[in-house]
Amino acid sequence: MPITRILLVRDGDFFIHVYQLARLLAKAGLDVEILNTSNAEPEPLYRDLIAQTRALGIPCHLVTGPPPWLEGRLLALGYQLHIVTKRAAITPHKVRESLKVLSTRPPFDLVIAFDPSSLYLACQLFRNELSRIVEYSLEVSDESHGDFQTRRTERSFRLFERSTLPQLRALLIQDRFRAQVLLRHVRHAEKVRTIFFPVAMSGPGRRPAPRPAGAGEARVLFFGGLWSEAFLRELQLISTHFRDGQVLMIRGGRGAVRSTPVDGSKVDVSTEPIPFAHVNDVIATADLGLAIYPSEEANSRCSAFASEKVARYLQCGIPFIAFDHEDYAFLRAETGCCELVASYAEVPDAVNRIMDNYERYQRGAVAAFERFYWHDITGPALLRELARD
Repeated sequence: MPITRILLVRDGDFFIHVYQLARLLAKAGLDVEILNTSNAEPEPLYRDLIAQTRALGIPCHLVTGPPPWLEGRLLALGYQLHIVTKRAAITPHKVRESLKVLSTRPPFDLVIAFDPSSLYLACQLFRNELSRIVEYSLEVSDESHGDFQTRRTERSFRLFERSTLPQLRALLIQDRFRAQVLLRHVRHAEKVRTIFFPVAMSGPGRRPAPRPAGAGEARVLFFGGLWSEAFLRELQLISTHFRDGQVLMIRGGRGAVRSTPVDGSKVDVSTEPIPFAHVNDVIATADLGLAIYPSEEANSRCSAFASEKVARYLQCGIPFIAFDHEDYAFLRAETGCCELVASYAEVPDAVNRIMDNYERYQRGAVAAFERFYWHDITGPALLRELARD
């Protein structure tokens, strides 16, 4: 039977990946709806994204707010006593209200759930139809991840994911590197049908800006939230070794860390939130980007095809610098879009290597986007896989 109606299920923030996938599916002529549950009303950036999604004619069903007072108190007590874990996050209230929404909608041929908590919700809503559910894995977490080690709820959802995957229609994940991380913990992993779909962007790549006029000048961008004082200090120390005329710009606005001066640093920090529609305008002001993630755990280490940051850098035609891991080494070998380093201390030299051969790296960035990160290229393959029995 052909796939015509698809429900996207997301618990948590209504983030860019929901919008991007919904837009891709709707553009292909499919009837798409979104069910988004959360504990509070969406913040302004996400409200704007919801409005953009609805403007495309895509219904967005929002189930927001905490459970009723008594139910909330009982769930909190049950969590403290280790009676419930997943139910404290995907509450009976969320399930009840979601079922009410779905009772008014025609049946769906396919359900795509974003990450384990959304998968758990989808499994509660479609208990006898697990073969219709696809898990879209955006984050992988295993025993190496701090959240898995310290957060009971995260661990419980991940264990549920491992036990449920063989019963689903498919696992949708960015690449083989991340699939290896996730599936090595799954019993009967051979039964899991895997669909690879790198984090990709709608719209064509931007025409790259010409090389900066000054031989040593460079605007190096780190785009993303600042969640660690130690990481911010590493960025500041990196910039102390930049050539004259080179500056490290930090943009993105999210995160609780605030900048404190470091002698000799060449850092320009802005914590202003940036609407999703204007993110690429900010990125396009840079000459090259930093895609530096922690190496201690697999989710950050295997990020070449899972990073919105990387996809946006390449969409804007700017090369980038990352740590030397297997997936990034593959991307560099295939396209020449990046330089890889073994430590923070190597970043300034990598900046100079890119700037000294800028046009070559820029061509690599354009090639990488068009091959791996552009929905017009990756989307048709995804649609074929979703339609396949």
